Amino acid sequence: MYYYEKLIEQENKNSALSIPSTNGFYRPTREGYITQGYGGYGGHLGVDIGNRSNPTIEIYPIASGQVFAKYYDAYGALVVKIRHNYNGRYIYSTYAHLSRFANISVGQYIPYTSTIGNMGNTGYSFGAHLHFEVRINGVKVDPAPYLGLEVGQKGMVR
Repeated sequence: MYYYEKLIEQENKNSALSIPSTNGFYRPTREGYITQGYGGYGGHLGVDIGNRSNPTIEIYPIASGQVFAKYYDAYGALVVKIRHNYNGRYIYSTYAHLSRFANISVGQYIPYTSTIGNMGNTGYSFGAHLHFEVRINGVKVDPAPYLGLEVGQKGMVR
């Protein structure tokens, strides 16, 4: 299992909105399950999280940070990228296939309790889900540790 430094001190363990994972980051959804892991079909460089019971569930950042980008990608997916600063090192989290953007702006600092959008099925997608990525020093890494899972592990995101 990979170990990463904590991005921020856990701001509020009892938040009703964002649920802390086991490592001090927050999960991007309150509930769901991993439908596609990192490195899966076609070299998938993220983790897909689905939720059949609530396919438009709200999406939250894994930590407080600055909205770095908010756009439609080349395939029509709604995407939000957030830059988190920890000890002078930038970690970027990406949230794609959103059904809508929340009322956020590029450059805005948002707390981990802010909604950034809703799970969706925009762009090249075959069902409502969140495509979630993490980059450290510009390199995509397995996001599982940010969900409280071991690298390569699939499971519930509760």
